[in-house]
Amino acid sequence: QIYFIGIVDFSMHEGSDKVRYRYRLTEIDTGEQMRSQLEYIFLELPNCTKALTPKASRLDNLCYALRNISKMDEQPVEFEGEVFDLLFNSAEINKFAPAEKSEYLKDMTTQRDIANQFAFAEKKGMEKGIEQGAEQERINNARNFLHLGVAVDIISKATGLSEEEILALA
Repeated sequence: QIYFIGIVDFSMHEGSDKVRYRYRLTEIDTGEQMRSQLEYIFLELPNCTKALTPKASRLDNLCYALRNISKMDEQPVEFEGEVFDLLFNSAEINKFAPAEKSEYLKDMTTQRDIANQFAFAEKKGMEKGIEQGAEQERINNARNFLHLGVAVDIISKATGLSEEEILALA
């Protein structure tokens, strides 16, 4: 699904109090719908009149925040959750002086690089651990087969170990 979201600070639908409008593209001559996975969403900020009231939806509060964030000194308690936290943190960063913003972006890039390095190292470590575990399992199976008196050539075929490796276990 692909969404294009337009945030408008005017009413496209005079007399309506609806906040969200959803559209899909159609070919003008045939009326054929372009794609059902492509959707245009318009949020009409002036219609967000229920914000900060008990009847407010998350969308009402989000539109209100988008329209008024530059006038807010702090995040209202009604604006809880990850989306609002991200929005208000972004607004705080936007207030930084150019040098502070540059330093912040550099630090964030460094943090992302470090996180990616840790994730890569963890993945490689897991892969290596799985390989070592599989190798240890083949050796343990070979030892067990030897103790049961199974012929070395059969153990080699069953475990993938060479006959020399198997004889070294004895």
